[in-house]
Amino acid sequence: MDSQITVYVRNPRRVVAYVISAALVVLALLISQMKALSAERDSIDLQFSDASSAGSIAYNLAKRATDSVNMVTMANKAVPGDPAIDGLQNSRTALESAASRADKYTANQNLTIAFYALFDKLNTALKGDTQSLSVLSGLKADFDSCNAIISHNTFNADAAKFNKKLGGMPYSLFASLMGIQKLELFEAA
Repeated sequence: MDSQITVYVRNPRRVVAYVISAALVVLALLISQMKALSAERDSIDLQFSDASSAGSIAYNLAKRATDSVNMVTMANKAVPGDPAIDGLQNSRTALESAASRADKYTANQNLTIAFYALFDKLNTALKGDTQSLSVLSGLKADFDSCNAIISHNTFNADAAKFNKKLGGMPYSLFASLMGIQKLELFEAA
């Protein structure tokens, strides 16, 4: 015996209205989730890019570049023409012109090497000049402090967590349609 289930619909328009209502509710939930995801992305991105926040990576990279300019000014007086001056200037320029976060990461590493090379030369050249050595030590302390802030910033961990979330369901289906992209990490390529 074949059993058959028959559904009788009293008002087909009501069924269509229910289906449309359910679809609109699902669409509204999806849009609200995508807006929340976009806001989360923006919030995480600010940990890197907010140049006005002392805790952001961009702010501290800019401060390290400024400390490098100040060291070059000191070096031009104490050891004019030293190749380490050009090395630090070139490293600062590379940091400021780096387009990607991976390039900024590498440029920051190179800036550190160039900064310390010139610091060592100045430290030797300024022996006995306690005032200049004090200024030099202050520059180094600020330079190192900025790098410590960068290293303790949670941007990479938060961005990796966000990227993983974005790659999962249901976000992966709709994120690209809404223009939500993964965050580029601040690390070597």
